[in-house]
Amino acid sequence: YITEAVDQSRGWFYSLLYTSVVLHDKAPFKACVSQGHVLDEDGGKMSKSKGNVVWAADAFEHLGADPFRIYMLSRSAPWTRTNYSPKEIELTRRNLDILWNVILFADTYMDLDKFTFDEERMRRNLDEADLEDKWLLSRIQTVVKRFHEAMGEYMYHHASRTLLEFMSEDLSRIYLPLVKKRVWLESENPRKIMAYDVMYYTLQTLLRCLNIFTPFLCEKLHVDFLKKYSSDLPESINMTDMPGVDDSLRDPELEATFDVLEELRSAASHARNKKGVKLRHPVARVMLVPENDDVAKRARSLREILLNDLNTREFEVVESDVVDQFTSLTVKPNYKAVGPRVKGKMKALVAELGRVDAVKLREQLEKGKATIVVEGDTIELLPGDLEFEESLPDHLSSAESRIGRVFVDVTRTRELEAEGFVRDVIRRVQVMRKELDLDVEQNIDVIIRFSHDESRELAEMFRDYLASETRARELDLVGPKARPKWKEFEYVKEWEIDDLKIKVGMKPL
Repeated sequence: YITEAVDQSRGWFYSLLYTSVVLHDKAPFKACVSQGHVLDEDGGKMSKSKGNVVWAADAFEHLGADPFRIYMLSRSAPWTRTNYSPKEIELTRRNLDILWNVILFADTYMDLDKFTFDEERMRRNLDEADLEDKWLLSRIQTVVKRFHEAMGEYMYHHASRTLLEFMSEDLSRIYLPLVKKRVWLESENPRKIMAYDVMYYTLQTLLRCLNIFTPFLCEKLHVDFLKKYSSDLPESINMTDMPGVDDSLRDPELEATFDVLEELRSAASHARNKKGVKLRHPVARVMLVPENDDVAKRARSLREILLNDLNTREFEVVESDVVDQFTSLTVKPNYKAVGPRVKGKMKALVAELGRVDAVKLREQLEKGKATIVVEGDTIELLPGDLEFEESLPDHLSSAESRIGRVFVDVTRTRELEAEGFVRDVIRRVQVMRKELDLDVEQNIDVIIRFSHDESRELAEMFRDYLASETRARELDLVGPKARPKWKEFEYVKEWEIDDLKIKVGMKPL
């Protein structure tokens, strides 16, 4: 193929084409990729006299060669103009940071367990694999397929975006949270080994595709990570084959099912935000009123995963009439639409609407029309004549999605409050472990002083969970009157959790 900037359309491109057709009766190239010009951040032409020129060497030094490269290739179609934006390059770099953190997570636990990748073992045990493992293996095949299709059409922006989206959404936001607890299982546990094999296989496939966009990063990860757990790999990632699509691992039905999970997660998160409930705080119940029977079937098949993923005690797929028990519906006229037809009877219409069954009235309008008697006259109502407003009790919040409506029950029991509070405490202790640069499995002694006795009692309800998650060999939970010997602890820090205060002392062992 031939490639140059768009201003060569009437120059080099045309000259070569014209000459070749005249002399040889055929085109001199099989494909022509025209590149649009790069403009400054405001869309102006770059010029040395204006002082808005960006020198590549300077950009590489400040932003990194790989972030710059994949930004330029993913920002827009090759033949369109691009406004150069350092801020957008920084956002692209954060996507690469996500990949780095995923591999850091995998490497940390694989190294602890002396893991060695075995693709034959993975395929042999695939029938017993967890749903999320089968889904990720299928998903990476779909990604590779779309990657090759886009590259074959010179759609570099589509190909690179496909990989970036897979990294940030499928791998980091969906798969990783689902398998985090499995890496804490015993070292020879089959579910743990399968998670390692699937992560390694997926990352190896991803890096070989991503290599054409971020060669320096992928080469380093090939040498430092991939070769570490497989002795059969060549010295450089550039000596490996580009991955193809393995149809034996594809499962479009399972991918469609996990699309439901993603929609549920997004809608439940939105509903939580309306009530100010954090994701790490468990809720009593999540309900889905599905768009159709197919969605209902897929959601029910994910129940065990959803209980953990949505951090809820119960997950139910329900019909709309079940939710109607909790909701109240009010109706009022759309004055502009219905006003000219009722003339002087608007007050009477409003009063009558307050007496009718709003649910039945809405159902009638959804079928096409409804009638209502006002002061002896029958008035025909059409869709758009009335406005319906639904209200929920304080303990319920809802959000719409492509798969239906999701309801979250945020009722706060003492047990749920205690678990949510302990998770907040765990998060603070984990930050302190990270600040001390402790190994994942390193044990500690911990003392936590609470500003209120009630908060200490809440923490006591989940003492074992708190100790397990923080790797605390000795855990001392004390109230506000206690006077611990803080000097005996290597690291002491005070924290605020909403309107509560805690003071944590930590001693690595």
